[in-house]
Amino acid sequence: MFLAGINYTLYFYAFKGDLSKFARSDEFRFYLRVTVIAIALLTIDLWGRDYSTLLESVRYASFQVVSIMTTTGYATADYEKWTYFAQLLLVILMFFGGMIGSTGGGMKQVRILLMFKQAYRELYQLIHPRAVTVLKLEDKFVPKEILGSIWGFLFLFLIIWVSATLVMALQGIDIITSASTVISALCNVGPALGGAGPAENYAGLPLMAKWVLIFCMLVGRLEVYTVIILFIPHFWKK
Repeated sequence: MFLAGINYTLYFYAFKGDLSKFARSDEFRFYLRVTVIAIALLTIDLWGRDYSTLLESVRYASFQVVSIMTTTGYATADYEKWTYFAQLLLVILMFFGGMIGSTGGGMKQVRILLMFKQAYRELYQLIHPRAVTVLKLEDKFVPKEILGSIWGFLFLFLIIWVSATLVMALQGIDIITSASTVISALCNVGPALGGAGPAENYAGLPLMAKWVLIFCMLVGRLEVYTVIILFIPHFWKK
């Protein structure tokens, strides 16, 4: 699962004998760092509370973190019986997804990384207003157009998430199930929380709710812009 969440371009270079690409990839290092930190946090939360031994806690935490973040969707435990912290952490990991060029869904690691980098740069500029800072990824300058596209993607992603959650809630579905199923569909994860948790399924949801989730799955898999542009009249005029 973890390997499938890696950019396949890195494997191409690895087959050619250039393994240094993994070490030089900012996105891969970020992906690895997020995975390790998430597993550590979840292990600490589970140990002594849900599982008696450290090894058991690491095993369940590792599998569920990697499965959710890479949008594989498998579950070896009913994580709805875990603490609220553990459940929230898994929902947050749905947003991250895999790397660009991988089989994973989600927002993609590189987008999250660049948003963190820009947020840090903005804070740095507030402290040092005269400093000239350049945002780089793997020693390459990131144009403002790329950053604008990423923030636009995030805005549309959140708007769709909130709007679809409201439509789900209008059908009498509780807020936990509504919000988690929508983000799970947008990120193509599979299991969610509430009525669609790892021990449940989507069969009991109303028909309209299923159509909403179908739309969200298409939007998420096609990276938002591809679907949204179809609803812009100017696109058809061209």
